[in-house]
Amino acid sequence: MKHRPIYFAAAFLLLLLICTAYNLSYHYITGNPPSAEESADHESETIRSAPANAGNPHPVYQYYLTEEQGCVSIYLDDKETLYENTSIRLSSLPDALKTEIKNGKYIRTEKELYDFLENYSS
Repeated sequence: MKHRPIYFAAAFLLLLLICTAYNLSYHYITGNPPSAEESADHESETIRSAPANAGNPHPVYQYYLTEEQGCVSIYLDDKETLYENTSIRLSSLPDALKTEIKNGKYIRTEKELYDFLENYSS
């Protein structure tokens, strides 16, 4: 009976630790940022809420277009991760766009990418 409060406190801390680990792993796996209430304590560590280009004079790009085997290929901005191979033939594009893609064309947003694909896909 003498150690009952210690066991209760230990069980409570263990439960708290398990819940916290589950919550963190859930957010890690789903890629969803914690809600505003959850992140209020960690505001200084959270950069997700800032606009992607806040205070930066250089534009932020998400996609990179290049030519592979006569067709346009889309990579993520790291230029290594293939996002999609398209069936858009480079020969079917306007000359200025051909040159841009041969040199590597950056696309800023998903909307711009889909606009490009919509305009030049068959």
